[in-house]
Amino acid sequence: MRVFRVVPLLLGVCLTAVGCSALAADPYADDVRRAELVGRWRAASCDAELRLDADGSARVTRLPTSMEYGEVLRSRSGSGTWDIGRLGEDPKLDVRVKHAGESLDLLRHDGRLVVQMFVGDPDNGDDCRFTRQRSR
Repeated sequence: MRVFRVVPLLLGVCLTAVGCSALAADPYADDVRRAELVGRWRAASCDAELRLDADGSARVTRLPTSMEYGEVLRSRSGSGTWDIGRLGEDPKLDVRVKHAGESLDLLRHDGRLVVQMFVGDPDNGDDCRFTRQRSR
């Protein structure tokens, strides 16, 4: 009888461990080149877009400035500049538009470059994940 009580407990622990590892953060992309960032990036969950040009110019469309529970409350659009920077050891995409700057995380997800932006407190989980769009 004891075996039947232990098996569900062990199964629950294993499933919890697997579930938690699936939520692990993606690693920072330490080896990003400018050419990898040039192009159009879209975050479907936030309905936002970044366009990064080779000359360092940028265009943002509906870039969130305020979110709550995954819903965009305020956003901005406009033209500006971009560059690759660092915050400590972590690589960042620095975008400046109309005297306001954003520092976005550069990550690797399944080997692909992803740009992630937290809006407000990162502990709230309000973020946008941009993926590069194919040229048209």
